[in-house]
Amino acid sequence: MAARKAAISAADLARLGAERLAALLVDRAAGDPVLDRRLRMLVAAADPGRLAETIARRIQHMTRARSALDGEQTKVVAREVADLHRAIVDDLAPARPGDAVECLWKLLDAAPVLLRRAEFAGERLPAAVAAAVADLGRLTATLPDIDPPTLARRVAAALDADGSSATDGLLTAMADALGAEGRAVMRREALAALARLPAANPDWPTLGARFALISRLLLLADLDRDVDAFAAAMVAGGRPDLHSADLAERLLAAGRAAEGLDWIDRHPPRIDADVAVDLRLALLEALGRRPEAQALRRAHFERTLSAPHLRAYLKALPDFEDFEAEERALDHVMAVRDTAAALDFLVAWPALDRAAELAGKRLASLGLAQLRSILRAAEALDPRHPAISVRLRRCAAELVLRHGASDEYVDAALALADAGDAMARVTEKIEPHAAFVEGLRREHGRKWRFWQLYEATG
Repeated sequence: MAARKAAISAADLARLGAERLAALLVDRAAGDPVLDRRLRMLVAAADPGRLAETIARRIQHMTRARSALDGEQTKVVAREVADLHRAIVDDLAPARPGDAVECLWKLLDAAPVLLRRAEFAGERLPAAVAAAVADLGRLTATLPDIDPPTLARRVAAALDADGSSATDGLLTAMADALGAEGRAVMRREALAALARLPAANPDWPTLGARFALISRLLLLADLDRDVDAFAAAMVAGGRPDLHSADLAERLLAAGRAAEGLDWIDRHPPRIDADVAVDLRLALLEALGRRPEAQALRRAHFERTLSAPHLRAYLKALPDFEDFEAEERALDHVMAVRDTAAALDFLVAWPALDRAAELAGKRLASLGLAQLRSILRAAEALDPRHPAISVRLRRCAAELVLRHGASDEYVDAALALADAGDAMARVTEKIEPHAAFVEGLRREHGRKWRFWQLYEATG
């Protein structure tokens, strides 16, 4: 066994001396542009004015190229952005915070170009930009001579000009630096810009501008914890249904559940049905309207077979009423026309005896589109209802072969093999496995790939 090489420590390197280390770094930097630029910034750090100029020149140089970046090139650019960011924050900011803020603004101005060039190259570069944006907000808030209206207009201009994700976190990062005065300026000017947009027959750029302004107003309202401003932004946008659920959640948190319920009644939210129902339930419960909440849970379960809503409904019932209510609910499931949905519910609940009963009665109503449901039910029912499990697995194999669904051959072959194994536990009268397989071979013998897979299971 070869001896493990000893790790090189900082003390080992220190013994080489500054001149030899400097020579090694210069030699290495000749073939590593990123290291070369980092060394130049470290050298410039002794003079903050020179460092600010060096950083500004490098940022300007980075924006000149326009070609797309592949994955490796994006890693290099992301590393350089991170190095520039750290040089600004660690080396420049302690001595000249105002220059550091300006350099971060320049980096932010360059970011859209870089992000567009690396559009399909992962998250490394966006993460580096986001870190710089966060420090831009933090450092700006420490400056002693902030003019909130001027800063507000600069932030708004950056948001308006950006065609990428570079400024996604800018407004949140700048919230403290803007203060209440700056945020108020941004709100007034966003509302004025919104009012100037054409209301009739808007084109796509107009719709995009409207959406951006509404999003800005909604975020400003959240930063100020102003629910009424959030509502006003919704109304100004002309599509309150897009944000009515968000407003209702905020009104609920503010102890104004009645207003939240009124909003979603007047402007039904465009969200997932389960989420919409849960929001309404929270509002009803907050208002003490328990019977209405229970009726909604029951109705939603009956319409969608939502197990969580049935469980919540049963849990809220008085003692000794839940068993009979559960049986009525399962009777409802047994009568649902969508066999696969009903079977999935009964298997997951679990109510396996009822699932076996349903599968036995309505197996013929299942098709290839319900293959996953068939296989899940077969697996769940195998221990207690092997005969039904065998029928379900045979059904799966027949459907796959009949439709020539070659992508499903592996699962179908395994299901047919499992059906054969389960026959040893079947007590009911059912066609022998060998006879069933022979029948399939006669009808689908040319589907040789399936039969190769089936034979491999043995």
